[in-house]
Amino acid sequence: MIMEDGFFHADPHLGNLFVEPSGRIALIDFGMVGEVREELPDQLSRFLLALTRTGPSGHFWSSP
Repeated sequence: MIMEDGFFHADPHLGNLFVEPSGRIALIDFGMVGEVREELPDQLSRFLLALTRTGPSGHFWSSP
C-alpha cells in the first residue's frame, strides 16, 4: 500500500484486520492514515535492497 499509493494505515491492530476466505488480509477503518513524501517509497526500496548487498568483507557496497 505504501509503495503503490503513498499512504499507510496509521492504526493497525487486530480489530482493524480481517482474513478473507481466500487468505488475503483486509484492512478496515481508515480513520487514521498518514501520507509519505513522493520520493520516500523509492528511497525505502533502495535502502532495503542495499541491506541485502554486502561486499566480500561483509561491508555494505554500492554499485556504480
